[in-house]
Amino acid sequence: MADTDNALTQAAPAAAPSQPRRRRRQKCLLPAACVTGFILLMNAGVSLLLCQWRQPEIVSFDMAGTVNSFMAQVAGQHLSDEQVKTTTARFNAALNGALTDWQHHHHAFILVAPAVVGGAQDISSDIQADVAQRMAAN
Repeated sequence: MADTDNALTQAAPAAAPSQPRRRRRQKCLLPAACVTGFILLMNAGVSLLLCQWRQPEIVSFDMAGTVNSFMAQVAGQHLSDEQVKTTTARFNAALNGALTDWQHHHHAFILVAPAVVGGAQDISSDIQADVAQRMAAN
């Protein structure tokens, strides 16, 4: 047992790398760290870009004001019940089409104005103009 203990304590320490090898490692360390840092920054940039690109915009629309304005215009025209139903159906189709088109083209969530506390862009005038064009075209 004493021989094995003696042999273990007398074992030579691990050989240190030679000077040229150590210099090569030190020369490679800085470029490797730079490349690794660059790759990490690129990954972070691409991830941020994708998150921003895929994030939908949130906008508000005054549905009640738009419908009330339409109803006031229809009431002022003294139309028959059948004409009111036809005009209302055209208005609903035009409003739904305008909202759907705007949502798809702008990649946005459209919320009614009372549901938004603040900070969202109001698109009511854009939608009302689109509805007016659609109604005039029919």
